[in-house]
Amino acid sequence: MCMALRLYTRYAETYTQIESVLDDLRSDKKFLTFIQSKWPHTGDPVQYLSSLLITPIQRIPRYQMLLDSLYKKTWQFHPDYGPLGKALNAMIETAKHVNDKVREAENAKKLVLIDSSLIGMKSKVSDSLVAANRKFVKEGFLLHRTEKGEWKKRFFFLLSDMLIRTRLNGKQKGQYIFIEKVNLKKLEISRSLMSDVKHFISK
Repeated sequence: MCMALRLYTRYAETYTQIESVLDDLRSDKKFLTFIQSKWPHTGDPVQYLSSLLITPIQRIPRYQMLLDSLYKKTWQFHPDYGPLGKALNAMIETAKHVNDKVREAENAKKLVLIDSSLIGMKSKVSDSLVAANRKFVKEGFLLHRTEKGEWKKRFFFLLSDMLIRTRLNGKQKGQYIFIEKVNLKKLEISRSLMSDVKHFISK
């Protein structure tokens, strides 16, 4: 059964996108009329549809909670105690598998978004940011000190193997002008950098 439940992985990976599409459809009169005709007695048919869509996401955690409760309340020498323990461990592994795949999908989407938002990077760096072993870590503003000793506000993207320095594109929101990429695999820190960085503002 647990192996069959792993089929939920693909659905879980796209659930955030499904919810986003549903939010956009709230302003679509044709769509609202259609679901109102399907569920006329639900009060808020959009909310009802949303509750149906999240049910597959909730199923595996509910199975896990049920098995955990049964296992804890079963006598240790009962013949079902061992099989329940095995079933619980299998369900925990299934939940972890689905969650890991969801995080991988979200990470890949974030890397694609960053890659498409950088202006001028591909002319200086041939590699795409999207890679199977690359993870998004953090993004935000840093005050960077120039060679002249001036402090400049720059936007940084921290990935598992690189740090990208950019500046905001004043002409287009959500776009960043690429300045520099630092390969973290070859980076060696030999002293405190606190004198060079004033503070970090998480986004």
